[in-house]
Amino acid sequence: MNILMLGIFTGNVFDGDEVLAYGFEQLGHTVTKINYRKTAFINLKLLQLCKRYDLLLIGKGESIEPFVLKQIKIPKILWYGDQRDTVQKWVLRRIKYVDLFLHTTAGKRLNEYYTLSKTPSSFFMVPCQPNLYNDSLEYKNDIFFSGSPLSSLGDFVRKDVLLSLSNRDNFKWFGKDPNSVIQGMAYSSEMTASKILVSVNHFNNYLKYSSDRIIHYSAAGFTISYNIPGFRDLFTHIPTFDTVESMQDLIDFYLNNSKEREALKALIIHETRSKYNPKSICRYILDLIIKKRSTMYPQFDYLS
Repeated sequence: MNILMLGIFTGNVFDGDEVLAYGFEQLGHTVTKINYRKTAFINLKLLQLCKRYDLLLIGKGESIEPFVLKQIKIPKILWYGDQRDTVQKWVLRRIKYVDLFLHTTAGKRLNEYYTLSKTPSSFFMVPCQPNLYNDSLEYKNDIFFSGSPLSSLGDFVRKDVLLSLSNRDNFKWFGKDPNSVIQGMAYSSEMTASKILVSVNHFNNYLKYSSDRIIHYSAAGFTISYNIPGFRDLFTHIPTFDTVESMQDLIDFYLNNSKEREALKALIIHETRSKYNPKSICRYILDLIIKKRSTMYPQFDYLS
């Protein structure tokens, strides 16, 4: 299959668009990647471009006009990984004209998009890419988090967690300021060289929603996570916490009990890399667009 992907391709190997492209290539498909934000007159070019392809996959796509999508004849998929307080009208206007909508949130929010658009919609997770990790690195960090500074976006959980962690001398926070942002293989190395990775989102109360941080972390090493709704449907082994106090207790226990931590780490990594790898996730996506069903991920909500 000849696949055209429109996404935010920046060269960062951990970006969702990049990992999905890798997955389709691993399945034997030909992929053309276009950064729609850096392509002049993309809406004028898209109709002609699509005549040479069998499938169009759009990541986010705020610059792609709905009237253009409506005219494209090949199967179209749009995936959206952000979370906001309300249904995003600009997303809704676009998914009305695609054949499949993929979202990293299940439950009520996914149902809202489906009900309003009448477009088949599925929860999914951006996959991990196992070959991006060097498992032989020695530890240099005790506690790891990567993410932007505190903001008013989302709920209070992330703020409370990061403020609490910041009181520990052994906490490493990448991205707290512009000078500490890491990407690509530097990001991978810091994750795999950390004893405990802490996953928490801007939004922590939407069913099964997590940023791709949880996939990156759990493919890299020992991870603990805030207990989002539906989390245990997705991950079997990752310890979860509901409060700052229970998080600190988990951290103290697993820092002081390396044997238990390392045994659980192996289970966590194996589950994420075997279950949520690019080939499997991309095969699931193709099942939905071609067969209109899939048995691969019963834990993924699919509305049609």
